[in-house]
Amino acid sequence: MIDNYRILFFRYLYEKLNLQEIEDYLEKNNINYIDNDNLMCNEEKICFHYSKYFYLLNDINFELLNSEGIAYLKSINKDSFLDSNIINFLESTYKRVLFNNFGKYYGPHSDQYYVNGDYIVLGIKFDELGFASRNIKTRKEIENNNNIVDSIISKIENNLNYKIKIIKYNELFEKHNG
Repeated sequence: MIDNYRILFFRYLYEKLNLQEIEDYLEKNNINYIDNDNLMCNEEKICFHYSKYFYLLNDINFELLNSEGIAYLKSINKDSFLDSNIINFLESTYKRVLFNNFGKYYGPHSDQYYVNGDYIVLGIKFDELGFASRNIKTRKEIENNNNIVDSIISKIENNLNYKIKIIKYNELFEKHNG
């Protein structure tokens, strides 16, 4: 059920934030995604069917749903059309299911990877240096790609409807297992 909620909420967020348009822009600017299972964490693998670059990192605490919510979640297929009932369910539960009373590191213990417990946390993983695609980038290409990705991150994080934090990972980052 955890993966079911993760996928449903990710698909909901993917539409709300228009991430498909952002992914198209990344591809158009030759910023490659990483599709190597050995370089992906579990959250990436779960979301990869729906997104090439983004994935939901928050822990899913579905046990905090009431019995009706749990029963409803069990009745929904992760690939179901996101109708108004599913959207209402997700909008009314995500703060309880995703947020906690403390922050968390989504990588090494540094400010770059720390997020307060009341944020939706997305990872973006891309082939920053060209190692995954075996197309090694120049310093100028790396800087240009990082500027593009950073501007996209800023745009998403400044969304007024949600408190979102995006953590940037590259092909050298080891699998994140919580």
